Formats: sequence, structure tokens, C-alpha cells
Amino acid sequence: MRGPRSGSRTPEGSAPGYRVLNLLIDTNVLSEIRKGSRANPRLLSWLKTIDERSMFTSVLTMGEILKGVELLKHRDRRQYNVLSLWHQSLVRVFEDRLVPVTLEVSSLWARLQSIRTLPVIDGYLAATALTHGMSLVTRNTRDFKGTGVPLVNPFKHSAS
Repeated sequence: MRGPRSGSRTPEGSAPGYRVLNLLIDTNVLSEIRKGSRANPRLLSWLKTIDERSMFTSVLTMGEILKGVELLKHRDRRQYNVLSLWHQSLVRVFEDRLVPVTLEVSSLWARLQSIRTLPVIDGYLAATALTHGMSLVTRNTRDFKGTGVPLVNPFKHSAS
């Protein structure tokens, strides 16, 4: 995937000098966005400042979401159906902005784990962001401290 590696880009039709930083969106942010107008107001304010084309997510994040959906299959069929449709829509929306786990990412994950033990998926997200020169957008910034990954917490974004 070449998109994320570039780090930043100039969107078509933008003024010269306008740069977009590529952002790796964590599960907790996507889950909050799903709430629509009921989502955290700071997150909603932050989203208005972001070019959607700069937002990427990991295949692991999609797996985390699908795991949550599958856990509902036999407990709450209605919610399972609703969230299955949401997951399918995310796959379509992020179709060309899904970042895979590569050998380069997994090698960096191993180095990060040797320095500081992280939950497996969090470690892979940090390694993915670092490998592709991205900022990780998460509510969970504490979990990523010391990894060197640039962090954005849109839940602390000041509304303007």
C-alpha cells in the first residue's frame, strides 16, 4: 500500500502549501463516530477539520470490530445485524485506505515489544503508524506512551 507511506500529501484542488497528515484511526474512535450526532462533541468538532482522505485504518482494527460483531451473533441478533451492516459499510468506506500488516510492520512490532510490552493489537497499530509515517488517532493515548508514535486524541480536541 503506497498511500500511507508518503506521510503527507496535498489533496486535489487544495491551495499550495496545504498538507494532509495521514492518520491511522483506532477502533475506539470509529466506534464513537458510529454514534453520529450523539458522539463526543470534541470528536465531532475535530472531524470537521480533517480531510476524510487522510484517514486510514488497520486491517486489525477491522478485525477487532468484526470480533465484537460476531460475539453478538447468538446473544442479540438484532444488534448483530445492525453492527454487521456497520462493519460492511466501514470496509467499503475504507476500501482503499485499509493498511495491512506487513513483514516490515511485524518486525517493528517485535522491536517495540522488546522495549515495552504492549497489548498485541496496540503494538501492531503503533508499528503500523511508525512504519507508514502516520499519527495514531485514539482515545487510549496512555497505552502508546513511549512507543515514539505521534498520537492524536480527538476527545481532547478543543471545540471551536
